[in-house]
Amino acid sequence: MIQAIIQSALEEKEAIRLLWKEELEKRSSHEFSAYLEHTEENEALFQMLFSYFTDFQPVHSDHLTGLLEQLLNNSWPAVYLNMTMQSFRNAAGRIVTRRMESGAEQVYPVLNEWLDAVVNLNTHLAGLKK
Repeated sequence: MIQAIIQSALEEKEAIRLLWKEELEKRSSHEFSAYLEHTEENEALFQMLFSYFTDFQPVHSDHLTGLLEQLLNNSWPAVYLNMTMQSFRNAAGRIVTRRMESGAEQVYPVLNEWLDAVVNLNTHLAGLKK
């Protein structure tokens, strides 16, 4: 099942990226709209999330940790970063489940398990920053 989810995500990367951006724009309040303008950082975050999701190698975890630390150190709110992760889960889940012929109900538990680890990492890093 996990391989089918990953394969679908790899084949639909651009669709996931576009839906992720739409989700962010919808969810971003005036308070966070300035962060949407940082396209390079948002793109790097998307790439890290996507790589971490599709290839569970330790190097991707290290890169994601480094990027999150950098963004938090540059005063990016942990709430915004969590919102980007939630938007990624929603986008990936909608695109992948649309492609699944069977077992679509198993996609969200896998995505949630994966995302919980990333959100917990972000929360931990934000707590260290205080």
